[in-house]
Amino acid sequence: MGPQKLICDSCCENNRVLRLRIKAVDICSIQPPPVVIPEGTIIPTTNRYFYIVTEDIDLTNGTTIPANLFTDDNGNPVTEFKLFNPNGYVNLYINAVMQEGSAYKVTPDLLIINPFNGTIFAGTPIIIESLGFQQM
Repeated sequence: MGPQKLICDSCCENNRVLRLRIKAVDICSIQPPPVVIPEGTIIPTTNRYFYIVTEDIDLTNGTTIPANLFTDDNGNPVTEFKLFNPNGYVNLYINAVMQEGSAYKVTPDLLIINPFNGTIFAGTPIIIESLGFQQM
């Protein structure tokens, strides 16, 4: 609502603009919505796997990298990736850049990178991040 313009009837005063006043409301009079506490707790679990490429990988025909080349968060070698299906997802980072989901597939024993016109150079870090959610 715009300001209402009132013109003084007497010519002794200039035209004035009067603004409507806003009425304050006591915040305590507004009731917050009820808090709903679920009957369970969702616990996230994250597993990360690391690999530093040892020689250039040409991606023209795609590539597969076995799980046993990766280590976990503690630097221990792994034999497979722990995946959380259907209550989870996997992210792939190459040189610290998250990759599009359509560019790769992770199975328990392999990272499969789809064909692409590019190269992953030696010394590039590859990180697989597997996240899952469990209800307790």
